[in-house]
Amino acid sequence: MFLLTLKIMEFSSLFRITNNICPTYLSDRLDRLLSSQNPYMEHYMGEPYTYLIDKNNETDIRVTMERVLRSLPTKPYRRLEFSPSGYLERLNVLLTSQSFCAQFSQFHRVHPGRVSDHLYEESSPSEDGRVIPAVGLPGQSCFEVCKSRASQSQFSTAPVAIPTNWNFLLHFDYLKQRYETAGLEAQLQGTTHLHCAPQYFPLINKVQFINRNLGTNCSKVEYTRSEYAPYWDHAREVCVFQQDPLKWDSSSYEPVPTSISRICPCRDALPGQVFLCSECV
Repeated sequence: MFLLTLKIMEFSSLFRITNNICPTYLSDRLDRLLSSQNPYMEHYMGEPYTYLIDKNNETDIRVTMERVLRSLPTKPYRRLEFSPSGYLERLNVLLTSQSFCAQFSQFHRVHPGRVSDHLYEESSPSEDGRVIPAVGLPGQSCFEVCKSRASQSQFSTAPVAIPTNWNFLLHFDYLKQRYETAGLEAQLQGTTHLHCAPQYFPLINKVQFINRNLGTNCSKVEYTRSEYAPYWDHAREVCVFQQDPLKWDSSSYEPVPTSISRICPCRDALPGQVFLCSECV
């Protein structure tokens, strides 16, 4: 991926320019299909602080520059998770809510050439009500699947249940004060969006879990080291699961036309803190 960040005069608006992955890295484990050189800024900041342009499209560059000049940010912007209070909030959760005694590691025995032992072991992450499995549309990455809450698929015709307990949570003094002091009221509008939670890939990479939670019967099962797995192949009507735990990837997608629909682990998050779920504080 060709990376380039520009600073326009004295303004703090940043441009992110996309480019194709260098052929040298094709088929390499570092090959990840990114939507820009800084997906975080693209997805969690957006305009008027960041702009996504195609450096090979002169018209796009000209139109974007005109839009920048019309909507310059009036003051600097920093997301809560990059502030001292955001850091302390995460640190508090790590110190008070995490168990270090019985955790599942995704980096244990991997045997090349055959299905890894982790697919059969019982020591998988415990089923957590915070994880919401979702099946995307063909051509979507897991990030897009969770953000759009795509659930219409071969598996299910019912929409994914989205937590709607923000009114209840706002009654707590801490959360109420958090939103007021951090200026997060505007961000509450996006709380129904889900975020991809890669730590739950081992949990959804199970035939039993998919059958139980997505209302399907994976009668045909295959394993692969593709970065798209786990996914449902509409053309062959087969469930394809991940064989290599080092290949989990939430950003990869099969370019359309494709018959692949990715199966993704999603969860909600606190406004301004993608790291924390809504009930983690």
